[in-house]
Amino acid sequence: MAMKLSADVTRETLEDTPRRVTQFLIGLSRRPTALTLMASQGFTPADKKQGWTLLMKVGDLDTTEEVKDEEVEQALVELDRWDEKGLRRVAIALYHFPEVRQTVMAGLAPKVGDEAAKGVAILLGRIERLKETKEGRAAHAMLAKRGISEAELAHLAKLVAIVQANDKPARPSRAAADEAYIEALIELRHWYLEWSEVARLCITRRDHLILLGLASRRTTGATDVEGDTDVVEPTDEEDIDDVEDPTPFIDPKKPTT
Repeated sequence: MAMKLSADVTRETLEDTPRRVTQFLIGLSRRPTALTLMASQGFTPADKKQGWTLLMKVGDLDTTEEVKDEEVEQALVELDRWDEKGLRRVAIALYHFPEVRQTVMAGLAPKVGDEAAKGVAILLGRIERLKETKEGRAAHAMLAKRGISEAELAHLAKLVAIVQANDKPARPSRAAADEAYIEALIELRHWYLEWSEVARLCITRRDHLILLGLASRRTTGATDVEGDTDVVEPTDEEDIDDVEDPTPFIDPKKPTT
């Protein structure tokens, strides 16, 4: 079951999560002291690796929708249209050759799109192999007699070749790709919400929290209060200007709406 966040989490908030996680992880790498404090609260190298893995998962998703050229689209439409009745025509023509019929038609049924092209390709291969045996040649001749001519088979083979020449790894639809993207962001955000809360509890140095993206520099007038150096003294929790997270901490073990 996919994890969920509370209903008030916007897409904008979700899409800002990779930036937050990147700053958080790089900050931990730059401050071993902060990493040690996190380790005391159960943050292991495996947890750190998981953060990078989830971040890369978001970045590696293919959210582009496949666009086929016009010739391929036309070939798919024609193959899709043909297999609706064409498979039945072949099966009927082979009625008096039950064993051949079983072999030729095994596992074939009308399909849609790329699957239709694959099915027709399988059928053509099986029909071509009929020429290898005496009974097969008789069955092949019956196909021609019933109107499934060599010309028709050759035309189907040409259509299949057009599709196969432009065959690419299947991509999800735009809607499915976007759903996968959001799910990956939600998974990443759960990781971030958990460990950023742990960091706020165990890390008190303001400069470390700033580096992790969990606090901002305070300003006096137009002058920044320096806090990104190792000489800054630790500050009490109430003295830290937290960068407000737009969502509350979510316990992944508890169901959310």
